[in-house]
Amino acid sequence: MFGKGKKTNDASELLPIVTTDDYHGKDYEVIGLVTAEKFWPTPTTRAKFSEVTNAISKEAESLGADAVVGFRIIQYNNAGIYGYGTAIRFK
Repeated sequence: MFGKGKKTNDASELLPIVTTDDYHGKDYEVIGLVTAEKFWPTPTTRAKFSEVTNAISKEAESLGADAVVGFRIIQYNNAGIYGYGTAIRFK
């Protein structure tokens, strides 16, 4: 899990992001898909994994989410990183 479960703009306190397809132990409702894509500006400068998780967390938070489940990340061949997951709100 990434983040500390607090809704702030501080990158160290992101929404929880889990790779499992469920958030065990809590009832929740699905809000929708959240995505982020970061391209490498030059061949020697690479996008960071944290840039994608930060963007996913911010998008989910803007939708009123409490967490993201089913997080996946794909690295493009020498082009960038794409991440996606499902934003959820606890009941």
